[in-house]
Amino acid sequence: MSQQKVMRWIFSILLIAGTGIIAVVIYFGVNGTPWGKKSFGLTVEEYLNSKDPNIKIISQEVRYSVVDMRYHSTVCTESGEKFEVSIGYNNELEDN
Repeated sequence: MSQQKVMRWIFSILLIAGTGIIAVVIYFGVNGTPWGKKSFGLTVEEYLNSKDPNIKIISQEVRYSVVDMRYHSTVCTESGEKFEVSIGYNNELEDN
């Protein structure tokens, strides 16, 4: 193989890898990271348990808002209550 072909292969591989990295960064910027969602979900559980230790969480959905650049969570409890929990402007958790 000539040196020119090798350089083309290396350039192609670097171009594909660079495009993939840029795509992942954009995806995480729009949807949030999986570890960020998991961390926020655990923080929300701790927050709700500190407010009411007897609360039993059935399901929790964590979302990332591009507009706010913050995570939000919807929590459903065993008693049928739904809580919307988010980070307020003072960087503390707030629920409805």
